[in-house]
Amino acid sequence: MADPVLTLERLSKSFSALAVTQAVSLDIRPGEIHALIGPNGAGKTTLVAQVAGALKPDSGVISFAGRDVTALGVAARARLGLSRVFQISNVVGGFTALENVMVAIIAAGDGPFRMGRRALADAGLREQAHAALDAVGLAGRALVAAAQLAHGERRALELAMSLAQHPRLLLLDEPMAGTGKAEGERLAGLLLALKGRIPMLLIEHDMDTVFRLADRVSVLISGALAMTGAPEAVRRDPLVRAAYLGEDEAV
Repeated sequence: MADPVLTLERLSKSFSALAVTQAVSLDIRPGEIHALIGPNGAGKTTLVAQVAGALKPDSGVISFAGRDVTALGVAARARLGLSRVFQISNVVGGFTALENVMVAIIAAGDGPFRMGRRALADAGLREQAHAALDAVGLAGRALVAAAQLAHGERRALELAMSLAQHPRLLLLDEPMAGTGKAEGERLAGLLLALKGRIPMLLIEHDMDTVFRLADRVSVLISGALAMTGAPEAVRRDPLVRAAYLGEDEAV
C-alpha cells in the first residue's frame, strides 16, 4: 500500500481548560476521499485549521507529502501542495472568474509571475486558468465577474482555483454550505469526477454527500476520534447513530 499523503499523529489542541482536539490520529491515502464528520462543536474546524497550518497544535505531528510540516504555516504548506477550499466563499468579487484563477496560480508561487495587470495578460497563465475553469464546467463563464456568479458557481470557481495550483491534497471545508439541491448535486459530481486523482479531506454536514463520495469516514465527537471506517460501517455504528446521525437513521 502506498504511503499516506497526510498523517496526523496524536494531534491535540486546547484553549484554556477546554480540550478541542484530543490525541487525534488519522491518515489520508493517495486518491481517496476521506470524510470528517461530527456534531456541531465536535472540533472539526479546529482540526482543519491545524491541518491547514492556521493553528499550531499543542502536541502531535502532522506529516504531509513525505515530510513533517507541524511547524510550517499556511503559505509553506500551500507551496507543498495542500489546497484549502473554505466554507465561506473566498473569491474576489470584482475580478472575473478567469482572473480569480490566474491570481490563485500566481499566489501558489509555481512560476516567475508577479501580481499585477501585466501578469494577468500572460498567455500561458491564461491558458492554465482556462483549463481549470473548463474542468469544473465554467468555461463559458470565464469573463463574468465572480460577484455575478450564482453561489454554486462560486463554489465551483474556488475548486478551479485549487485545481489550477496542481494540489497534492484538497482540504474541502463544507463545500456544499449554502448551496441548493441542484447546485449541491453538481458540486458532488465534480468531486466524484476527481475521485482517485486527487486525495481529499472532506468536512461536510450533508450526509448524503458524505456517504456518496467518501472511501472512508472519520467521526469526531467532543474533540476525540470516535471511529474511522467504511461509510456503511460508520452509518451502522450505534455510537455514531446515537451521537450524530440520530437513533432513527435508516440503515
